[in-house]
Amino acid sequence: MMTYKSPGACSRMLVLIILALLLPLVGCSSNQPGSVLGKVSFNGKPLKGGSITFVPPAGPSNYSTILEDGSYQIEPVTAGPVKILVETQSLLPPAALLRRGAPRNAAPEGAAASADLSKTSMGAAAGSVNPRYVKIPDKYGELSTTDLEYTVKPGKQTYDIDLKP
Repeated sequence: MMTYKSPGACSRMLVLIILALLLPLVGCSSNQPGSVLGKVSFNGKPLKGGSITFVPPAGPSNYSTILEDGSYQIEPVTAGPVKILVETQSLLPPAALLRRGAPRNAAPEGAAASADLSKTSMGAAAGSVNPRYVKIPDKYGELSTTDLEYTVKPGKQTYDIDLKP
C-alpha cells in the first residue's frame, strides 16, 4: 500500500537527515584539549624547579611543576592562545623564616649575642637557599609583563622555552 506524503514532509525529513549527518562533525572542532610538554631553561641551562602556568584569555589556567631536568607537562589544556607564566620563587624558604633587614646569621632580637641563629634548625633553614633556585626576571611571573605566548593545538605537542635575562 502506498501512502502519499506532502512535499513539506519530505523536505523536513531531508533536513533531519542532513542534520543527523552533520552533527558528528560538530565534535571535531578545536574544543578538544591539548597536552603540552617541554623544557624550561634560562640562558640555555634547564631550570631545576618552579612552576609554569598557561593562562587562556577566558577559562581556567593550567599549571605544572618544573622538574629538576627542566621538564614540564600540562594536560589537559584547552586549545587556543595562552600567555605563559614561569616562576622559581616557590623554591625559596618561606618568608616567615627570614627576618627582613637582618643578616641571615644574626641573633634573634632579645637573645644573647653568643646565640648564633645559624646553629639552630630555624637558622639553618633560613640561611640556606635551595640549590635548585635560579633567579629569573620578574616579568615572566606577571600576566601583564610576560612576553611568552603559545597557541595550544588539540593533541600532544612539545614546546620548549628558553628564558632570557
